[in-house]
Amino acid sequence: MNFIFRLKMCISNLKMDIPRLKMYISNLEMKLKAGVSAPSSLSLMLFG
Repeated sequence: MNFIFRLKMCISNLKMDIPRLKMYISNLEMKLKAGVSAPSSLSLMLFG
């Protein structure tokens, strides 16, 4: 019983984290696209 409860809690936490993950991934994609169009800004982000 306790295990099932913990499993449900874990699944609900995952459901809450999925939109945050999607936002994080889309932000990364935007940064990558901006870096591809402007390599100097990407190198500044990485090494600055």
